[in-house]
Amino acid sequence: MKNPILLLFAILLSCSTLLAKSKTPVETIDTEFTYQSNDRNESQAQAEKIAIERAKQRALEIRFGVSMNATTMVTESEKEDNGTYSTSSDLYINTESIPLGIWIRTLDEKILSSTHNGEFWTVSVYVKGEARARTKDPVQIQTAFINNTHDRDERADYYDHDDLFLRFLSPVDGALCVYLIDEKYMANCLLPYADNTTGYQAVEGNKEYLFFSATEDRNAQEITLGTQEPLIYNTLYVIFSPNTFTKAADKKQKNNWRNEPTPRYLPQNDFFDWLSRNQVIDEEMVVKHTTISIRQRR
Repeated sequence: MKNPILLLFAILLSCSTLLAKSKTPVETIDTEFTYQSNDRNESQAQAEKIAIERAKQRALEIRFGVSMNATTMVTESEKEDNGTYSTSSDLYINTESIPLGIWIRTLDEKILSSTHNGEFWTVSVYVKGEARARTKDPVQIQTAFINNTHDRDERADYYDHDDLFLRFLSPVDGALCVYLIDEKYMANCLLPYADNTTGYQAVEGNKEYLFFSATEDRNAQEITLGTQEPLIYNTLYVIFSPNTFTKAADKKQKNNWRNEPTPRYLPQNDFFDWLSRNQVIDEEMVVKHTTISIRQRR
């Protein structure tokens, strides 16, 4: 016969565990938004992508509000004029608004209209999705997708056969995954590498990494971008958490022509289902995404 005291303790422990795992409620939000391009070289597809992302941010701002972050920098310079030295100071203030909510899953998105006035695109969109309030400040990770290992600033425009690298820095230890969603709506797992069996890339705090570079890591799998179309857009997702999580279940692709492993993959919708589940469970998860263009060389 089971001990009733132990049984009661197990029930109470189970209840307390469920309470501890309760998370911030997920809400459904939506909005319409009109984006006005100011870049004459911006294509219709690029303008529509930007409009959708701006609409999501606007919906979060309307429902949850924004936090204003200001960065102040003072520079001083000294110059000589006929033997007299003078010092001047310049003050730079950069402000950034951050929504106090997190977009978890897109339920619907529509392009309502796209018009071109001969110079710029004007795009109106509708978005609907699931979101929740941000309960704490996210870990401030630094990321930069680059084409050359010596580059420091992120690059958004690439050409066929360009290499791709990622600079990454986090102030804390954690787990990292990187995905690329291609023009065929497939999510390719770039990190962890294809032969990894832990399900995530472990990173140390305060250590800068250069991923996809064989000179930095002999086990790295190098990434070369490609397209057979004049122009395509891909989206890169960097997913980090100070808590351990594992990548989505995916499939192995054939090795490339050099018999090297290629990124594992899964359908885009399955990737977003996996990502939304993890964001609901882990309120400390940080997700950054970047859209890049890939053009054929002339």
